[in-house]
Amino acid sequence: MAELEEIRNGASVRGIASAQAAQILSVDWIGDQAINCPPSAPMAQI
Repeated sequence: MAELEEIRNGASVRGIASAQAAQILSVDWIGDQAINCPPSAPMAQI
């Protein structure tokens, strides 16, 4: 499992929606324990 600090713009991440990989568009920190990371358009239908 990845640490939040390891998730970067353009990363491919599994587990956001089922077993499909999602491409992360941007990573915005919310405090020091959470991130907002919207997925690319194909996964935006979740």
